[in-house]
Parts: sequence; structure tokens; C-alpha cells
Amino acid sequence: MEYPTTLKSATKRPIKLSEDVIRRYYYVEFDQKQQSNSGIIVDDACYELMFVKETNVKITTGNHEVFLLPPCYTLNNLKGPFRFEFSDTFSSFCIKLQPWMNASYVPTKQAQLLNLTTLYANCTNKLNEDIFNSNSLDEMVNHAEQFLGSLSIHPNKNAELVKTICSHIYETSGNITVHEIADKMNIYRQKLNLLFKQEVKYTLKTFINNVRIRACLTFKFENPEISLTEIAYQFGYCDQAHFIRSFKNASGVSPSEYVKLRGYSFRTVGSPS
Repeated sequence: MEYPTTLKSATKRPIKLSEDVIRRYYYVEFDQKQQSNSGIIVDDACYELMFVKETNVKITTGNHEVFLLPPCYTLNNLKGPFRFEFSDTFSSFCIKLQPWMNASYVPTKQAQLLNLTTLYANCTNKLNEDIFNSNSLDEMVNHAEQFLGSLSIHPNKNAELVKTICSHIYETSGNITVHEIADKMNIYRQKLNLLFKQEVKYTLKTFINNVRIRACLTFKFENPEISLTEIAYQFGYCDQAHFIRSFKNASGVSPSEYVKLRGYSFRTVGSPS
């Protein structure tokens, strides 16, 4: 969940750990007094181990449930779209997993905002302290990689297959169907959907839609002079109504509302890196 306009923001690729496991790390600081943002998230289906400095940040789900964020958490099968709510500042460090590693690092099936202490004991609270006492992103990443290395988590057996599926989706910016993927992988659609959901914890259709929507947003913000209608056709939507419906499913608002409000989560969506 990257942020488009922040007081401070930085991302970093893994240093010691494999990029087949960790997509990236990022740190953001946001101040509502100096900048406004809708807080709306377009989910990328990559689970994130998140660490927050403040104690008063809340998240609202698609079911209108409101949760107060613990110091260390992840979102596990909660219904989107999501919206962060905070009165003053929001400082967060995130370990973003590759989507095919979601179930390996967060094996529980219960839908909830999951306090990471339930998975990794109290060591995550110490990691939170170390992260926010750090003087640089490199130092934060070093603490995170020491923690991740101590977990000795290995990919599930179907992770490599699902990685290949995700790569096809990223390469096409989500302009691909479940049927086309099934044909390409020579796997029955029912089995393909089952394997994908087991590892990514999202349906294949939802993952494709979110990748496609985020690709559209990235293109729009990089090319503001091009209309959303034209972008929708460029990315394979048959008509504007289909695009708007898909976008609302991912974000809860229309594309034009999202662009106007400058919601979160539209950067670096075109590749699996």
C-alpha cells in the first residue's frame, strides 16, 4: 500500500533476502495538517507485515468494520475496500511479501486484522521499537531482515507454480482472463483457482482485477492529460461501465472520484519486482 504524496517516503528492495520472497520494504510519514488524502486503498493482494508508530490510527473495511491498528499487524482476508483514518500523523514501515508467499507467512484462514504477535510472539513488538528508533531506511531494513531470517519460513509446495501465474498477470498488466491463464498453464480452471487461492488468499479473478486497476491508475497519474475513458480502452475494458464497475469493486469509489481525491496505492504496480 504505497502512498502517492507524503512528507517522507522511501522504498527499498531486499538486501540479503530473496526477491522471490520479499517484494520490497517501504517507510512513509504522512501529516494530515499539511497534506490531505482520502486514505482509500486499492489493494495489490500482496500481504504486508506492517508496523505503525502512532497509537490512534484506524482502518475501516468494506463491511464498515472499524479497527484500531496495533503496533504490528497484517490484514488477513478482511473485506475491502479499505480506508485508513488518522487525525494527525501516520508513520508506517512495511514488509511487503510477494503474493505467492502470502499463505507461507500468514497461514491462518481466519478473516481479521491480525496482530502479528499472535503469529510471531512478542518479538514483533521489539522489532517495532527497533524500526522506529532507526536513523535510516537501511537500518530499518536491516532489523526487518534479521527478524525475517530468524523465522526460517519456507515457501509452500505450490508457491513456484503460483509465482509463474502471477508473473503472467503482471506482464499483461492484468489484461488477461482466468480462461487464458488456464489454457497457458494447461490446468483446469477449477484446480487453478483452488491452487491460487490457497497460496495468495485471494481469488484469481480478484487478483487479476486489482492488478489491472492499479496499472490503469499508474498510467493515469503518469499521463494526466489522457482521459480515464481512453485509458480504460487501452487496458482492454470493453466499455466505460465495465471499467467503473471493476474499479468500484476494488476501491469503493469511481475512477474519477479516486483521481480527484488522490487515494493511496497506485505506484509500482506494473511488474513483479
